[in-house]
Amino acid sequence: MRALAIDDNPGILMLLSDILADMNVEVTEATDCQMGWEIIETETPFDVVLIDWMTPRMSGLELLKLIRSNARYKDVVLLMVTGLTEVDEVSQALQSGANEYLMKPFTKEMLEDKLKLCGVPL
Repeated sequence: MRALAIDDNPGILMLLSDILADMNVEVTEATDCQMGWEIIETETPFDVVLIDWMTPRMSGLELLKLIRSNARYKDVVLLMVTGLTEVDEVSQALQSGANEYLMKPFTKEMLEDKLKLCGVPL
């Protein structure tokens, strides 16, 4: 299983990577969504992409829409992992193609639960 974790906060990125590695998931990291898109386009397909909403150069919502507009990535699980907690934001992300929405701060158990809800085999 391969995951791409995208967050501009080094602490959150390290936390995501550590939790996923503990689940035996191979993790690639990106510090913003533009870098994440470049990695998605050039590397072996990912099973899941964890996307922070607010990153420099490209927002997580823009990346989400970009991924969902490409049929090549139709089976990739997209999980928004963000501090934005308004109902409108959650709704917008889900309507744009996110499989689930995880609000920061989060625990390992919360992340596992969201991935399981998305059908990710752990």
